[in-house]
Amino acid sequence: MEATKQQTAKNKKKGVIITISVIVGMVLLGFGGIYYLQCRNDNAVWTSVQNDGTISGYQRFIQQYPSNSHVEEAKKILHQLQQQDETAWSRVLTMPNSNNLNTYINLMSKTGGLHLENAAVMLDSLEWTKVSKSMDPELIRAYMAKFPGKHQDEISSLLNRTIKIKAKNKILNFLTLYSDENIEAVMNYFSDNTPVYRNKTDVSRYELYDDLKGEFIEEGKVMYAPDFSQLEAHEDSKGNLITVFPATKSLPEESVFVNVLDSLTPSAPVIRFHISFSPEGKINLLQTEE
Repeated sequence: MEATKQQTAKNKKKGVIITISVIVGMVLLGFGGIYYLQCRNDNAVWTSVQNDGTISGYQRFIQQYPSNSHVEEAKKILHQLQQQDETAWSRVLTMPNSNNLNTYINLMSKTGGLHLENAAVMLDSLEWTKVSKSMDPELIRAYMAKFPGKHQDEISSLLNRTIKIKAKNKILNFLTLYSDENIEAVMNYFSDNTPVYRNKTDVSRYELYDDLKGEFIEEGKVMYAPDFSQLEAHEDSKGNLITVFPATKSLPEESVFVNVLDSLTPSAPVIRFHISFSPEGKINLLQTEE
């Protein structure tokens, strides 16, 4: 009987030990699992920061995960990026030109340079100053593509002025040659086929040459003095320069073409011209209304 009691006590003790061992094992396993998950989470966060690769990303990582195993590495990389940023920016401040600003922006855009906003403002200011002093439509359009939405009203006004200046030059050159009856030079303004000339369409080069000769013989030497105060000019989507303007037609007092209305007789008729110049400078439409 006594022996049975002792055996029962031993079995209970053994059971308690086994139970405790199981509990301890489960606790240790739980801690191990937590540690594993923590490590995996740390690595995932670190990978995300590395993929981002920006100064602000490394700064947030260091602040939000001070106990992460990659913090020291993050601090080292952050220091290198900050040094690179300040070195590039110091070059800009030493010589603030478009080239240095573009270099800074291209270099630091991927890593989120701390001065990118200031660089963009400075670059816009420099580029706009250059463009606003220029009368080159191509330069203006390049600015519009690089800085969309900037200085829209000023650009519209500037483009109108440059287009009108371009139109004036082309019109004066053409009418000067026409008034001088320089048929060969006038013909250089036309392609092999002109879509609209006077009241004709699809005019061949040979037909146009005959028409010009007829005009010069019939009308003799005439002078066209355009009134550019009423000039309308714009470029269409294909780059054609469309112009509409009145010009006074008269026999000049002198044989040299001058753009002065005073040289015309009081009764000189006014002709309204519609001329379209192609991007290559060829006339693809010329119509007149008296």
